[in-house]
Amino acid sequence: YVGAVCSCAKPESLLMYNIPHEVTHFYQFAVTAGTPKQNFVGEWPNVTEGKIYLPLSLLEGSANTIGSALIVPHPGWYSDQMNWHLGRTKRRSVVPTIENEKQALELMQQVRSYLPEKLGYAELGYSLGQLIWEYFIAQYGIENYFKLYSNIETFRDFDEAMMATIQKTESDFYLEAAPYVLRAYNAISK
Repeated sequence: YVGAVCSCAKPESLLMYNIPHEVTHFYQFAVTAGTPKQNFVGEWPNVTEGKIYLPLSLLEGSANTIGSALIVPHPGWYSDQMNWHLGRTKRRSVVPTIENEKQALELMQQVRSYLPEKLGYAELGYSLGQLIWEYFIAQYGIENYFKLYSNIETFRDFDEAMMATIQKTESDFYLEAAPYVLRAYNAISK
C-alpha cells in the first residue's frame, strides 16, 4: 500500500480515503487487464499522447466516487465525504470555479488526458472526474458503471464502450453531464 500512495498525500486522508480509492483501482485494472492504459510517445517534456483507452478522469475520478462511497455508513452520491474530498482537491486546483457549461465541457474533455500536468490540471482529473462519474452512476446506475468496464475490455475503444453501455457517445455524455458538473463543482467551498 505504501508504494501506491503518492508523496503529496497528507496524513489526514491516508487511512480514511486513500485505501478505498486504491482498492477501486485494483478492480479497474483487473477487469481491463487486456486494455492498454497509456499510449505515450517521446520523452518528457516532449511527450505526446496517443489514443486514450481509459480516460484518466474515469480511473481517478471514479476511484474517488467509489472510494468515498465505500467508507461512509450510509452512502449517498453527494455525501459529506465526497464534499470533503472534492473541496480538498479543489483547494489545490488552478480552477477555483467553472464559469459556464462550455468551460465545464472543455475541462471534461481535457481531464481525459494522462498528461494533465502539461495543462496545469493534475488534480482536476480527480475532482472533476469524481463529479463526472458521480453523475454517471446516479443517472445510469452502478450496474452500468460495472458494465462500462466490461465493454471497455471487449471493445478497447472508450467511445464504443460508452455507446454499448448507455447508447451515447462519450462527447454526448459529457454534454449531458456538463450542467451537473458545473453546478456541483461550484457548490463546493474551497
